[in-house]
Amino acid sequence: MTQTYIAETLLKFMERIKEIERAWESKKDGEPGLWYRGSRKSNWPLLPKLYRPHSTINELLSAEDEIREEFVRRAPGLTSYKPANAWEWYFLMQHYGAPTRLLDWTENPQIGLYFALKDSDGLHDAVVWVIDPWWLNGIVLGKGYSEVLPAGSPGLSEADARRYQPWLPDRFDAKAKLTTKLPVAIYPTQFDARIAAQRSCFTVHGRRRARLNELFPKPTDHLARIVIPSYATDDIRDELDDYGIDEAVIYPDLEGLGKGVTRHWLPDDDEKLPHTGILTRLKPSPIHGVGVFAIVPIKKDTRLFSQDSDEMRWIKPDQLPTNSLRNSMMISLS
Repeated sequence: MTQTYIAETLLKFMERIKEIERAWESKKDGEPGLWYRGSRKSNWPLLPKLYRPHSTINELLSAEDEIREEFVRRAPGLTSYKPANAWEWYFLMQHYGAPTRLLDWTENPQIGLYFALKDSDGLHDAVVWVIDPWWLNGIVLGKGYSEVLPAGSPGLSEADARRYQPWLPDRFDAKAKLTTKLPVAIYPTQFDARIAAQRSCFTVHGRRRARLNELFPKPTDHLARIVIPSYATDDIRDELDDYGIDEAVIYPDLEGLGKGVTRHWLPDDDEKLPHTGILTRLKPSPIHGVGVFAIVPIKKDTRLFSQDSDEMRWIKPDQLPTNSLRNSMMISLS
């Protein structure tokens, strides 16, 4: 089972990172640290965008070939940068929304946290995944291989280039099919401003469509997750902003700068998260029926149903409104 930590503040989040680093400390001197991936919902799968539709693996891989071809054909007129090889095109596709077998990670834990929280609606717990990429490559590429290299880099040796090539077959070679099953960790060359600013790194996945955390029997010491409770989202976003982790840093262009200064100087009151005056939520119970769940720490003797009635009345799930079983219902304690 994947180790799970909880963090309710930025300080607690960084403490959890230190806990994980200490628990996993087994690298040789000079090897870099861990990678981080933020997701807006804690139950979202560690699965690349290409593998999320409900199609067969062969249909998805065939579609990927067509997407790669059309992207490479049409993109040159839209960017001044000309990627040097297939890997750089693939990285560019990922960063601009095209579906690939790449899963985004970052070397910076606070950037991972930013992506976990930036679009949160405050109704769901967020998560930051933590992985040891050297452990991953040691399993997939062989125990004697403890490297994470920039696939496609001009300075890469021929032997290392061949080692990574099976994960990105030539789209024009009918005989070059994806046969590898498990993902590997790779660095991109930092040819794009977003890739550089976000300290981007990737896992590129093979034919097996299972979630990354389900692909290995014992990932406990090399894959973990830090859950951010939904009620803490807004406060931690403000903390990140105070430390300079905002749109202008993550997206180093004029649009990012415009959004960054706007959020700092003119916060939108309409974006307040739905937890003011709310302590509990109704949602399906893992035990039976529908239950009342706390969404913030509740002090002893707090009157949960003040101004109404402190008596709790139990009802059957089929007596609730139909949509309450599909969507979380909020109880206002105004």
